[in-house]
Formats: sequence, C-alpha cells, structure tokens
Amino acid sequence: MKNLKTLFTLLFLILSSTLSFSQKYKVENDPISGEKVITAVYQDRWVYMENKGEMTKLSVVKGYLGELNIEAPVGSEFIIKLDNNEIIKLATTVAASPNSYLSQGVVYTNYTFETSVNKEVLTKLAEHLPILIRVPDMKSGDRDMVEKKYFKVINAGAKYILANQ
Repeated sequence: MKNLKTLFTLLFLILSSTLSFSQKYKVENDPISGEKVITAVYQDRWVYMENKGEMTKLSVVKGYLGELNIEAPVGSEFIIKLDNNEIIKLATTVAASPNSYLSQGVVYTNYTFETSVNKEVLTKLAEHLPILIRVPDMKSGDRDMVEKKYFKVINAGAKYILANQ
C-alpha cells in the first residue's frame, strides 16, 4: 500500500511538472515604452495571453482536418463558457487567416483566433475554469473547443497575470 501511494505521488509530480514546463510565464518591460508586459504561453502559442496595462490579449489555435482557404474577419464571435455557467461574449480583434500544412500525408489547417479581455473578464477567467470556447465556424459544425488543457492554461495564465500586475 505504501509503495502504491509513493507511486501515485511520483506520477502526480511528473505530470504536474510536464504541464509546468510546457507553460511559460514571463514579466518583462517593453524596451521602447518601458511598459510592463506579462505573458503566459502554452506549447508554441497554442494558447497565448499577453497583458499590457488594463487589457489582455488572449489567443487560441483551432485546428481542422483538411485544407481551408477562407478567413475569419475581425469581429467574429469568440465565446467562453465558464464552470459557473456564465457566458462571456467577445469578438475577435484580428482576422484569422488559414495556415495549412502537411503532416504524414494528411493536410491540416490551423487558425489563430485572438480577442481582448479587460480586467473584469480576466478576473472571471481566473476565478472560474472555462469549460467551452466557441470560435467562428470555419468548417460546418466544428467550432467548439473542449480541450481541457487549454482551459486550465487560460485559468492559470489569468491568475498569473493578475498576481503580477
């Protein structure tokens, strides 16, 4: 029984350190303006949060199977549902262009959807775990993001930004 408990503890530490290493936090000053910039990055910007002053940029990558050649315009919907059932309706702040690539003979297309959140929304993201993100419909019926690792990263990133403002 003691060995089993030790094994679970060791496994928990390894898994939590893996998440920590894939998530990078940084507090720097902009070299030109001197303004404080706080960032939280997950796996090469699959989730990216950047805070300057009162506004925070939040971007997520959504992948699709196949090649898509359409762009999501500025102002497209970006909706977050929290674990308390609150729905936060936002809009994209830049156009999302397709980025298609070939991997092992299969074509995939990624889009980076970006929005801005104010301190009030950032606080909600820190206090409540997102449970769903809805992005523009680029391929009929495939627009909801349910990847829990993204949600944990957004929640942890919001906490980090608020703690370091």
